[in-house]
Amino acid sequence: MTSPLSSADVSSSPKSRASPVCAVRSTSRATSGASGSAAIDALRHRELPTRDVAARVRLTKTPERYFESREQRRELPYEAMLASGRDSWHVGDKVRIYRTRDGGAAVAPELDDEGASDIGDPRDYDVSHYERLLRDSFATRLARAFTPADYATVFADPDQPSFFAPPVESIRPVLTKRVVNG
Repeated sequence: MTSPLSSADVSSSPKSRASPVCAVRSTSRATSGASGSAAIDALRHRELPTRDVAARVRLTKTPERYFESREQRRELPYEAMLASGRDSWHVGDKVRIYRTRDGGAAVAPELDDEGASDIGDPRDYDVSHYERLLRDSFATRLARAFTPADYATVFADPDQPSFFAPPVESIRPVLTKRVVNG
C-alpha cells in the first residue's frame, strides 16, 4: 500500500513552516472535515486505485508445486492467480495481489505504458482489511514520533472526532536520540 506520508513530507527542522504531520491528514478534508484521516477516507470512498493497495509479490512455486500443497495450506498469491483465471505462471513472475471485499484474493490489473488498463480498475478491495493494515502496520510504526496525545490526534478514527483535539497544523514530530554502544 502506498504511504500517505513520503520521506519528503517529514522534516525535523524547526524552520519548516508547515507541519510535516499535515501530510498524513490533509488530502480529503472536504469529505472528512478537519478531524478525518485522509488515507482512511480515501479507502472508505474507494478513491485509491486498486494498484495502490495491492502488494507486489514474486511467485516462488510452479502451479504443480502449489497444487501439491494447496489442501494443507492456501496461499494468497496463488489463490489470487487462480481466482483471476490464471492457472499457469512461472517461478519468478511478479504480480500485484490484493484482498477483495468478499475476503478473497485477486490480481490487480496490469497497466500499459500510458498507465491505462484494458479491463479498468475494479476498486473492489476490502476496505476494512486495508484500514486495519494501515492502522496496525503504518500508524503504529510512527507511535514513537509523537507524544501520546498528538499520536491520538493524528491517527484518530474519523468516525469519532474529538472536540478537544489540538489543530493538526500545530503537531510536530518528537526527535529522540539513541546511543549505540559499539
